[in-house]
Amino acid sequence: MSVVVTVFGEKHGEYALPSALWAEELNDASGMADACAPMPGVVEKVLVKVGDRVKHGQALVVMVAMKMEYIIRAPCDAIIHSVQCVAGTNVPKNAHLVKFDRP
Repeated sequence: MSVVVTVFGEKHGEYALPSALWAEELNDASGMADACAPMPGVVEKVLVKVGDRVKHGQALVVMVAMKMEYIIRAPCDAIIHSVQCVAGTNVPKNAHLVKFDRP
């Protein structure tokens, strides 16, 4: 899977970016996107638990990386299938933080 980014200016171009560059990756079992770490960092807060119903854009996890706070949000309406991180732990880039089930 790739995403096409169109850039306008003096020149026009289209560039295919692998989906691995995005914060979410497809979960083969459910077809839903997982919430993933955008960069290495420390999980500061986990705001959801297994079984919670979340809405698109709802805050799930708060991370700190490079002295900045990042809020990882739900990519769609879903039910939390599993939480794969714990507050206070280091996570690598693209680590799966939260997995979803369809509502």
